[in-house]
Amino acid sequence: MRLRELTEDEIQLALEDGISGETLTKTAETLGFNSKMAFHNYCKRNPVFAKDLQAARLASTDHLEDRMLKLIETCDDPKLMRAQMEVLGRVLAYRKPGTYGQRIDVNMNQTSDIGASLARMEQRIAGAYNTALNAPIDVTPKKPSDINELL
Repeated sequence: MRLRELTEDEIQLALEDGISGETLTKTAETLGFNSKMAFHNYCKRNPVFAKDLQAARLASTDHLEDRMLKLIETCDDPKLMRAQMEVLGRVLAYRKPGTYGQRIDVNMNQTSDIGASLARMEQRIAGAYNTALNAPIDVTPKKPSDINELL
């Protein structure tokens, strides 16, 4: 089986589809691939084309943003508009998360100096170590009456 190659016109058509926000499935159908897997394999065999298509799809976020703004102006049904806006918003967040994705704000309002705590901890460790080294070890046997005093 001979592998399919795209002409320059087909490559240009694919890039136009990518920049206009079309899905990869629609682009594959437009180019005449019989399956999404065949298109995927073509992209794997042609990394320059795949990179150009990915760049076009990233550039499509401007087009999708324009579609969202136009939808706000023209749509009369609020439920339909909300559904379409959610879908377009998710596509934008997926394609360009740095610009359109969810934002996580980590705000550090307080700083603490732990140097003093570390110094006290080191002193306690050193003191316990020195005490353990210098303490005599009592090995004299105890009488049973002395054991009760210890308890």
